Amino acid sequence: MDINGIIEFIDRAEMSFYLVEKKARKNKPPTYAVYTPNISEIKQDIVSMFRSHIIENQIYQNEQVPFDTVVAEDDRLEFCIAGSTPHDAIEALIENSIENRGNHIDFSAPNVDINKLSFYCTKFEVEEEEPLYLIRRVNKLSALNRGFKALFSDNSFSKLNDQVFAIDPMNDLIIQNEEALILSRFALNVLCTIDDFYIDATKQLLESVKSHFSNYDAFLEDCLQNRRILRKMVKMSENPERISLVLDEGRAAIESVIEDHALTVTLNEDGLINYSGDATEMTEIANLLSDAYFRSSILNEKGISR
Repeated sequence: MDINGIIEFIDRAEMSFYLVEKKARKNKPPTYAVYTPNISEIKQDIVSMFRSHIIENQIYQNEQVPFDTVVAEDDRLEFCIAGSTPHDAIEALIENSIENRGNHIDFSAPNVDINKLSFYCTKFEVEEEEPLYLIRRVNKLSALNRGFKALFSDNSFSKLNDQVFAIDPMNDLIIQNEEALILSRFALNVLCTIDDFYIDATKQLLESVKSHFSNYDAFLEDCLQNRRILRKMVKMSENPERISLVLDEGRAAIESVIEDHALTVTLNEDGLINYSGDATEMTEIANLLSDAYFRSSILNEKGISR
């Protein structure tokens, strides 16, 4: 994502500000309540704050790398593009909350419990161009309405009676032009209900190779219950052809890897992958499918790629 382009876009855009409450429902998609407070008195201050932060914070100058569902890249700025599972989740969050006018509710401070707010979104718009969204998760420091609050004025200390809400310049997600920067994996997980999307991607991936398993249903169910395996499967789903190439190598190639790395995985008499429900076995099968086992070229040492 072009950081300079973001700054230039903010300079030309009209800004809207939203407070969003995400309401979780058991075994159902979440619902949203979207509030639009009147920010006319502080609108320019908010714009300037975000703009200055993006210009001055070193994180935005870091190298940008594709989002890896398995391993976080330290000192890197992670991004995802349209068509990837993380981007699908972020896009769904925006479409089901901010862009769903049916979820918009008139804002009245006495009637809004700011402790229940999930995130706030600053949206920048320029006519006939894709909007820019800055999303930030609400944390405990955002809602300052617990306990006693007071304001210093000259030499006096006066009590504040109204609810107090803090907006900070940090961003968790930045979205524009079918691309998203992910500055907080935690926010991605919490706000976007990402595991639901990981489950769908894993189901689709494993469905394509179910004929290679002797106990497919049990393997699928256990994978869906294991967050670490889910993330590995989603990474594999980015290049599903690779799994087909591995399996097309046939029984001899797979058994050679099993023997060479002393794996617990076995094949039945028909060459199908057995699965007994063991967690170690599940991990080994996932590594096999992704062709993760290798030997180094010089020292001939065994290894497992991430």
